[in-house]
Amino acid sequence: LGEAVLKVLKDFSPSILSEELTRHFEQEMDLVFNGKKTKEEVIEEAKQVLTPILTNFKVNQEKIGTILSSALKIFLDDESTLGDCPSCKSGKLVIRKNKKGNFFVGCSNYPLCKVTYPLPHASKIVKTGKVCNLCGTPIVKVIRKGKRTFEMCLAPNCPSKKEWASSKNNTNSY
Repeated sequence: LGEAVLKVLKDFSPSILSEELTRHFEQEMDLVFNGKKTKEEVIEEAKQVLTPILTNFKVNQEKIGTILSSALKIFLDDESTLGDCPSCKSGKLVIRKNKKGNFFVGCSNYPLCKVTYPLPHASKIVKTGKVCNLCGTPIVKVIRKGKRTFEMCLAPNCPSKKEWASSKNNTNSY
């Protein structure tokens, strides 16, 4: 996404990225600080420099919006894709929302592949790029407000979760 913003700035307003422009206005601000120029003079000069840049942005706002919108869609699609489907092997596991507003993971080949995995409620799910060595399902990082962050395999019946249950029972016994 950042690369798309940088490309838009380079294509539609390369002067805004200019080191010389930044350096010039830093020097101008130093002159204001030292009392050799007034801030009004520097602001007026900045307006003169920025007005054509902003006018160019206004003229090209639809093109810029289209480019940034498609970059955002690609970014969000990438963020919600967790890995390959271990069942059909051709689909991708994607974070989805059900009718009740709860999030789950499902195969992109639905309805041909009906693989789904539940996700913890009130959590941010982040892909790790790791795959469970016991069942081949992607591992995600679960971030919950006020609680510890942990990584887990998506498969509810994965043998890796049996270790969780036994350690949970051992820590609660007195």
